[in-house]
Amino acid sequence: MIRLQELRKRYGDVEAVAGIDLEIERGEFFGLLGPNGAGKTTTLKLILGLTRPNGGSVHVFDSPVDGPSPERNRRIGVVFEKANIYGEASVEDNLLYTATLFGAPVERVDRLIRDLGLEPHRKKKGNALSKGLRQRTALARALVHDPELLILDEPTSGLDPDVAQQVRSVVQDLHGQGKTVLLISHLMHEVEQLCTRVAIINRGRIQVEGSVPELRDRYSENVTVRLRAAPEILTEVASWNGLSVVERGADLQTLEGQWGQVWPMVEKLVSRPALREEIKELHMSGLSFEDVYIRVVNE
Repeated sequence: MIRLQELRKRYGDVEAVAGIDLEIERGEFFGLLGPNGAGKTTTLKLILGLTRPNGGSVHVFDSPVDGPSPERNRRIGVVFEKANIYGEASVEDNLLYTATLFGAPVERVDRLIRDLGLEPHRKKKGNALSKGLRQRTALARALVHDPELLILDEPTSGLDPDVAQQVRSVVQDLHGQGKTVLLISHLMHEVEQLCTRVAIINRGRIQVEGSVPELRDRYSENVTVRLRAAPEILTEVASWNGLSVVERGADLQTLEGQWGQVWPMVEKLVSRPALREEIKELHMSGLSFEDVYIRVVNE
């Protein structure tokens, strides 16, 4: 879906992007994260053709990107950190205008307004909306032409926790429908919750790349899991993924392993209602993804 090869971009004496190699596959939920000034936004501009590289290449949909392309834009939806909706137009008119530009069916406007909880605000002007409503409007507008690729640049930055979670839920559902998503963020919990694979960028270079459990395995020691449940549940769990049982009681056991072993076990536990209802305590201790991130950017 996206391929960057030896990508470079210089602004005067500053090399904002310093030789990035990266591939994002169709159907992935990919997270690009890094500190301020790491090169995230410049990389986004290069992917969208909003600026030209000084070296290397960008391919999107297997075609080279050498500038803006209306045809390519019809297949991409973008939500920026600052929702750039039209302030003097209503929520509905913002979406209708975009639908007209892309030749999208008008019926999608009504569906997106309903799905994103914008119905009570349909006729409100953009300037009268709260930040959360503006961001939801921007997301609806990015989806009105049913894009294959969705690019989100800090989509929940500054939002109230409940609104941010609503936005994440919508995006997660879209990925479940087969959309490819590129999330640019500095929020560790958001990346951990949503992304199937991540890359950490710093000083214009990709420092590490992989799934969250893979990166935890790479940088952390073993993870300890404390599980209190019925004895038969403990017996079943102990047989999963080759985890070591370091302590065991009648209804309590402590297991140890790597994140790549522990995380599938936890997902399996919480995804099966019969098991989940029997769990009285579940506690994990080990290096957090935020700890991994801090280690990487300070290397």
